[in-house]
Amino acid sequence: MGNALIEVRDLRVTYDHAEVLHGLDITISQGEFVAIAGKSGCGKSTFLLALAGFIQSSGSVKIPSEIGMVFQNYAVFPWLTVRDNIAFGVRHLQRQEREAIVNRYLEMVDLKDHAGKYPAQLSGGQTQRVALARAFAPNPKVIFMDEPFGALDTFTRNNMQEWLGQAWQRESKTILFVTHSIEEALFLSDRILLFGDGHICGDLKVNFARPRDPEMKFDPQFVELRKKVLSILGPESGGPYRQ
Repeated sequence: MGNALIEVRDLRVTYDHAEVLHGLDITISQGEFVAIAGKSGCGKSTFLLALAGFIQSSGSVKIPSEIGMVFQNYAVFPWLTVRDNIAFGVRHLQRQEREAIVNRYLEMVDLKDHAGKYPAQLSGGQTQRVALARAFAPNPKVIFMDEPFGALDTFTRNNMQEWLGQAWQRESKTILFVTHSIEEALFLSDRILLFGDGHICGDLKVNFARPRDPEMKFDPQFVELRKKVLSILGPESGGPYRQ
């Protein structure tokens, strides 16, 4: 996918004298869509927060300073309209440039007719699209997503997966996407990092063609890869990944 954009060497995180990330070594290329999957409590979100510099860690992390963030609870500003939420990260720009960017992303997330509404007036899927547009608008080099669709119903979640896949292709961003759903990870990503008890216990390429159709989830190759992931994330997943 191109040159290395993120390089992590011997990344360690300790809480209350207990090490929860155990010396991770990871390289992520520019433009990759990388899913991070694993059981609850295995260190997925901790890894993302450490890369973003939100929590203390040791080791070496090379990452661009321009990072967008999307969380499960949307983290939109309830006192701002849809338009003003999207404009938040570009409010330093001249008015004409700022409005052009906001209008572009209102169009992209199909919320142009809702630009003057507040988050409380939107559905869950619409609110999450606002959060995604706000993350994309400042043109970051990397976007971190921590269970962004976890609070959505199944139908809305499936629609958002399709939308994000299309948006990623248009925007060519590097995305790190934490999810509990193996199916979601396979559908969206080029590559899956499988976490087990603070280690990486698997690093798999996902070579399905794009754009991706929801029907692919029933394809025998998709089902087989899902089985492989589940087998890696079994009881033995606590050990470190070895190439």
